[in-house]
Amino acid sequence: MKFKIRTYLGAVILSIGMIGCSSEDGGYYEEGAVQSLDQLSENIGELNSCSFTLVSTEETREGEDWLNTYKETDAYINGADEMYFYSVGDNGRTGVWINEGELSLFLFDENEYQTEKVPKNLLRTIDSINSNFKFQFPAADFFYPSLTDDIIAFADSLFINKDKIIDKKVYKEIFAKTTEKEIFIWIDSETNLPKQLEIYDLGANGLEKSYVGTFSNWVEDPKLPSKLFEFSPPENAVASEILKRK
Repeated sequence: MKFKIRTYLGAVILSIGMIGCSSEDGGYYEEGAVQSLDQLSENIGELNSCSFTLVSTEETREGEDWLNTYKETDAYINGADEMYFYSVGDNGRTGVWINEGELSLFLFDENEYQTEKVPKNLLRTIDSINSNFKFQFPAADFFYPSLTDDIIAFADSLFINKDKIIDKKVYKEIFAKTTEKEIFIWIDSETNLPKQLEIYDLGANGLEKSYVGTFSNWVEDPKLPSKLFEFSPPENAVASEILKRK
């Protein structure tokens, strides 16, 4: 089961745009940065289950103004076919359940839900979700088994910066860049788990969009009850087409 988590979530690595374009010319990639990313991927790939909290903020330029969005997500993942995500943010409260080929989304504030069958083949399931549905999995990038190779393919250069020390904890900082993006990845030196992801999209007028996601409350291989992944709509909830992309 250890490899299944990586395979499952790896298919949604495009969720926040970290990977998706490649560097045609050779770049400069520091060995320390490559090794740190490999250690992160190896550690996550060995997990049978995990839980964490992800707080994310996005800023997008619209003319002279900036649009800000905030979301906090509690994530629980058991193998490759049991997941639960509870999010609170500017767009309200949302629950997402995946359980043995069935996906459910519930909007708590609107009291609306939808349940859909998804393919039991894991990669086909994710392909279907990405093509048809409008929600995103948190932290998908870090569960991809080829994270290091994909960042190398994406980036013109890859560096390891000076360690960050916060509250007496040491974090390695990885920096990848192209002419259009700058990415910073903080990795906990003790656990080899991600602490923070920063993505900056650059345009002709400077910064156009930024994403900052901060992780906390990592638990490795917790024993998660099966009921956590079971969705039952409230009696007065309304079935609605809320999963489809707009």
